[in-house]
Amino acid sequence: MLVLACGILTPARAEACTCVGPRSACEALPTAGAVFAGEVVDIVDLDPKKQPVSGGPLRVRLKVLEAFAGVDFGDAGDVEVYTTPHSASCGYPFTRGGRYLVFAYETPDGMLGVSICSPTRPMGGLNGDLKYLRALKAAGHQIGRLRGRATYVEGSPSGAGPRPRPFAGARIFAPGNGRTIDVVSDRDGRFEILAPPGKYTLDVQVPDGLYAQRSRQDVWILDPESCGEIDVRVHPDGHIVGRVVTAEGAPIPYVPVKLGEPKDVGRLASSYGKSARTDALGRFQLEKLPPGQYALGLLIPQFPNTSKPEIPVLMASAASGAVPRSIDVTVGGRVNVGDFVVRDIPRLVTILGIVVDQANRPVSNVTVDVFLLANRRINMSSAVQTDDSGRFAFAAIPGAKYALRAYLNSWPWGSRSDQLEVVAAADSPLITITLPVREPGSLVKH
Repeated sequence: MLVLACGILTPARAEACTCVGPRSACEALPTAGAVFAGEVVDIVDLDPKKQPVSGGPLRVRLKVLEAFAGVDFGDAGDVEVYTTPHSASCGYPFTRGGRYLVFAYETPDGMLGVSICSPTRPMGGLNGDLKYLRALKAAGHQIGRLRGRATYVEGSPSGAGPRPRPFAGARIFAPGNGRTIDVVSDRDGRFEILAPPGKYTLDVQVPDGLYAQRSRQDVWILDPESCGEIDVRVHPDGHIVGRVVTAEGAPIPYVPVKLGEPKDVGRLASSYGKSARTDALGRFQLEKLPPGQYALGLLIPQFPNTSKPEIPVLMASAASGAVPRSIDVTVGGRVNVGDFVVRDIPRLVTILGIVVDQANRPVSNVTVDVFLLANRRINMSSAVQTDDSGRFAFAAIPGAKYALRAYLNSWPWGSRSDQLEVVAAADSPLITITLPVREPGSLVKH
């Protein structure tokens, strides 16, 4: 798996790129989206106005000279890949006319991206990776091999916890090439997939109360002596559910619920801790929690308080209203805290919006930052996420003025909208934010 620790995570802040991942063809081959030798025909800057989003992206068109995986030379002589123009944002420095051995990965929207974290290299001299791929292709093996390991990572609310240990019994399914491979991790957490060469999609099944993360969903099985390894991590899946209501029992919709450790409840108004927003009926669910003790808070919008636009209200214990309620979550446990009753809450209204691309199609998984404008100061409020239909909602103080800005944090397609200002009112129309996404893909929900 390629891990890119760089400015792609937050569009407004470009940091130096740090790479952790495979550096050889043998290691990178199983998880690559495409591997081929090619000559750069054209490079197009898709962000000529230089949006402040780590630069880019660039569309690079290459003539395929030799295909190894993910590219059918018979169907298309040219392949387009995407990167960024800066190494600080992990962009690869292609040059026109240059010849490269390309290791591209498949982006969530089905395109091919290339970064400096991949083993992509200029073709020149004795290239060991190229020799390896040619030998593998010439061998024409009928059975390939892919190894993996499953580990159990328990963790705690503070992030600490027991050391990871092997996890036995994880079932790994790998459909592809007209068949489905089904293997189970052994007592050492190891598993091995033997299958005809081709592309497979991995899925992992673990017992209730746990969830699994895999280092890659789509893999290529080509090498009979694969040195790459698929990493499966199994975690506790604790849940806290409940409902936020007024003293009269009315639901409080679209307000942020924060979760942290009891000793750190004073930090709940910051970015510390997990968060979720209540739905239209005031219900909330916090999931994928490690075992431990938690305190629950609610961020109530305040106006015209400009120093603290959101004030945390804690769920108190039944014995004392001054002591935060301690919520114990066991490994994979589900805790229903019931009604979180909030008294003396200001009147709130709901602001509804949708994020679309330049073709007016809704865009999912977009972060919308919400700012409170007051006394010529801009104060950060809680961000919201768009759902599968591109919609979002948040609770606001009537008469207060808010500024909204949407971000799409998907390398290399990071994009940021213009700032949109709105005055909160009970009859506010649906807000439409246009995101300058320049290429269609499955990131956009049709």
